[in-house]
Amino acid sequence: MSDLIKSSAFMALGTLLSRITGLIRGLLTVAVLGTALLGDTYNVGNTTPNRFDGGICTSNSPFISR
Repeated sequence: MSDLIKSSAFMALGTLLSRITGLIRGLLTVAVLGTALLGDTYNVGNTTPNRFDGGICTSNSPFISR
């Protein structure tokens, strides 16, 4: 098997594992916190920094690489 196929299979497996663990995390969050105000507040507080971090990293990458 070529290196490209091995690398692609490894990345696909990692992506599948990430999606499954994300689903489990989401299900556990709903089971513990519910879907009401507390669950929504936790979800917004947990995802907001990730959105800013991605934008900051993307916009600063050209400056850092120089």
